[in-house]
Amino acid sequence: MKRDVSISLGPRQLAIMDRLWTNGSQTPVDLHRTIAADEPVAYTTIFTELSRLVQKGLVHKVGSEHKSVVYRAVFTREEWVAKTVSSVLGDLMQSHGSAAIHGFVELVAQGDNLDALDEAIARRKETAGDR
Repeated sequence: MKRDVSISLGPRQLAIMDRLWTNGSQTPVDLHRTIAADEPVAYTTIFTELSRLVQKGLVHKVGSEHKSVVYRAVFTREEWVAKTVSSVLGDLMQSHGSAAIHGFVELVAQGDNLDALDEAIARRKETAGDR
């Protein structure tokens, strides 16, 4: 199984997504203003990255008039993280089977999150039983 590259983000794309997740829908001008306050970046770069995020299906463009166009995130931050983790773990499980599962459980156990994992598994079993 090939990894879904639409969920991979570079630093600028992640900066844009972070602003959209934090502040909601924004114009390219507003995004440029807030990102440029932290790092030097051209307006055209922000616009190009927004176009790429639209192509990846992560951002939706609303409007067609230049000054009234706004962009909004398609997924919440939590949904994006879940999709990213699922994609990466899916690839690892496809390639390495149970070793990937054992590695994941060991990582979760180091963070003392086994109870949260148990709860997530129980919820998943409940929804699987509803099918």
